Amino acid sequence: ANTASALRQMRLKGAPTGRAVRTLDPEKGPLSQEELQRFSLDLYRAVEEGKVNLEDLSLCIFHVVTGRRSAQSSALKCKDVDSARKGDPSPGRSEGEQLFLLHVPRVKQKGHVWRQTRRTVHLTTVYFALFEAQRSQVQSKFRDVLVAHGFDLQDRDLKQVLEDLALYPNWGAVQAS
Repeated sequence: ANTASALRQMRLKGAPTGRAVRTLDPEKGPLSQEELQRFSLDLYRAVEEGKVNLEDLSLCIFHVVTGRRSAQSSALKCKDVDSARKGDPSPGRSEGEQLFLLHVPRVKQKGHVWRQTRRTVHLTTVYFALFEAQRSQVQSKFRDVLVAHGFDLQDRDLKQVLEDLALYPNWGAVQAS
């Protein structure tokens, strides 16, 4: 009886969170400013040489610019690339400026359903254009897959399917189905 009671009272400690980031651990922590700058230079050089495609570039930019986890990039959908909103109007203007947003799903929220909570990232026009091009490429390629497999969806259904597509799909799984 004493053993059972003692076991019920025991609590295991969770893994220490955020330690690698707080201590700037060189192996498990974030990239240093120099590493980040070098990575960016190498990335852009590879793009100029045609060694990096649009998907890889936008994925790298997502992680470099936002500092998000890989689970967050895999959870992104085409509908998360959003230019449908405007900011608050400034005095003397009837509408606000165009906003370029990326709605990033939060993945480490306890008690939340998948994609239930998101944090919005405001993007520059250049970065937004990159994600918009990635979205267009994914949707175009998926339309080709539908045609190749003989699917002819109604416009409303097609629009919904295209918006719900992963921004970075696993094309091997899509085409094998």
